[in-house]
Amino acid sequence: METNATPPTAVAVRSQAGVQAPLGEVTGEFSGISLKYLKPTYGVGGQHEQGFDEGTLVLDGKYVVATKKIPVPVIIIGATQYVKDWLNQAAFAAGLKSQRYANAEAARAAGKRVDWIDDPSGAINPVTGRSARLGPEITQVYDLRVLLRKPTIVTDVKGDEVGVDSEFYLRIGTYFYAPAILSFEKMAYKPLNDVLLQSRVMAAQEQKVGLAQAKLHHWLYTLGTTLLPSKPGRMAALIPELRRMQDPTTKRGAVLPAEDVAELENLMAALSNASVSAGEAQSDDVNP
Repeated sequence: METNATPPTAVAVRSQAGVQAPLGEVTGEFSGISLKYLKPTYGVGGQHEQGFDEGTLVLDGKYVVATKKIPVPVIIIGATQYVKDWLNQAAFAAGLKSQRYANAEAARAAGKRVDWIDDPSGAINPVTGRSARLGPEITQVYDLRVLLRKPTIVTDVKGDEVGVDSEFYLRIGTYFYAPAILSFEKMAYKPLNDVLLQSRVMAAQEQKVGLAQAKLHHWLYTLGTTLLPSKPGRMAALIPELRRMQDPTTKRGAVLPAEDVAELENLMAALSNASVSAGEAQSDDVNP
């Protein structure tokens, strides 16, 4: 069992009804809970330039909580979809920031290209001999909200072990968790979408509800990073990766103990309504 964590000055006000909110629904009253950004370290960009190793997951721009080889357990508490500008490598390296839109139609209304089209200039693709094609100027994004389980060891940018009790202040069962948010976009979007869809289908079958009402927070997942190999027309790319955690005993998906789920149910209203921490109005754009 871990040592007791130091809670924040303001703590969550638990739902009086004690009823869990469906994934993404905002209900209940709360104070004091905010989400810290969890970000992968790419081969370029701010975190890498600060000295964090490529492939690490960094919480709040300070703490290494996972590496390429060692992911971190998480509980899913919500997921939000939207679209944003697709920045090419040059724009990303120049530090430009993308705009966000609620959906593709909102991006289209803002003058963005949201579908593949023939090049209006009439240019010909030298490989196919057909009209050159221009791709969408937007990318789909998931902001995944999770409870991040406190790792055995957390390090700073220098690799020195640090204390993080004030970050991992939510206790569920015998573990402490930090509320966090991580963005999946570009090549990371589809793998996450596949995992979420598969999970929702299984959860809906188990709980005998529709997909929109399926609860995912009774299962355990892992967050880490993986390298997508290169293939024709695409360079190798590092992406964040979500996977169902496996129970070594049953060889099936790992689940929270019933008593832990009951504790979590009492926090879900507050967690669903948690805001992103001050100074982190939006996530950084990812490496193309």
